[in-house]
Amino acid sequence: MCLAFYQSMAHLYHDYDRVRFPAEQIKDSAVTKNHQEITTTLAKLKKSLYPIAQTSLFRIMTVSILGPIIYVALLRSITWNWTYLVARQLFTLPKSAKLTTLPPFVADLIGRFLVEGFLLTFLWEFANTAFGIFAAQEPLKKGQPLTSDSSDPNGSLLAGLRAKKEVPKVNNLHIFQFNSC
Repeated sequence: MCLAFYQSMAHLYHDYDRVRFPAEQIKDSAVTKNHQEITTTLAKLKKSLYPIAQTSLFRIMTVSILGPIIYVALLRSITWNWTYLVARQLFTLPKSAKLTTLPPFVADLIGRFLVEGFLLTFLWEFANTAFGIFAAQEPLKKGQPLTSDSSDPNGSLLAGLRAKKEVPKVNNLHIFQFNSC
């Protein structure tokens, strides 16, 4: 919860949901145009791995210092009380069961914050970066603009923008129906 809160605040502060157009392109004359676009995208992703790892490491270091403190001071007692109320309904538990002030697994807790938090933050950052890179690509068909094979490229583009096609809708009830054997 601490990591998710910190990540969401950083996401809003740095405005990560912005897709930057036009996407920068790596010039490589040895490959074809279609293959160049794929290698350009992969090159951008590879180039962004090190900064993503640095950002993730910085964020998780901050959270791994504050996270266990917040967990022990606030979240642990709330979680214990809620779990105890639910478990007391299901099992026979003594009313004298108390929560210890300091968990015996502090080193394990900090280790989990570091490893799992780093991987989760890296995943969030990488997914956001990959989405930004792929969403900023030009709409191409066989390496050419979509309207390049038309006799009137501007006219077909405007006709496509004016089209009143209905957006396809999926009925969610039919997605999860299975045939019985």
